[in-house]
Amino acid sequence: MDDELLRRTYAGYFLIQAITGAGFWALLWWWSGDRAGFEMAMAERAVTNSFLLADLVLGIVGSAVVAAAVLARRRWAPAAACFVAGGIVYATLYIAFWVAATGHAHAMLAVMVPPALLSAYVSYNLARSVS
Repeated sequence: MDDELLRRTYAGYFLIQAITGAGFWALLWWWSGDRAGFEMAMAERAVTNSFLLADLVLGIVGSAVVAAAVLARRRWAPAAACFVAGGIVYATLYIAFWVAATGHAHAMLAVMVPPALLSAYVSYNLARSVS
């Protein structure tokens, strides 16, 4: 695969991640129905909602910034991608241990595993392609 196609693919991944992250939080925030699979503490939605600010800054805005940086061939794009991926992996590990300890939020974990794995994979390959 040529360099330009790789850049567009990596940037596209981070752009899709930003858009789907925003869409997920919008649905979760305004969904008045049963969020049982996503709730970390069944009696208090604020526990799950407390991830919103970090995900907004890191997962959504951070992913959009990485996408733009990759397309603009910014030197710091691989480091930023690794930073975003690290934040997503950290949150996923936190939720995995929460699920193991409490038995709550299985759906949240299922939603977080794919972006954690894909972000790590894309970030690693982006860093390798630059070095």
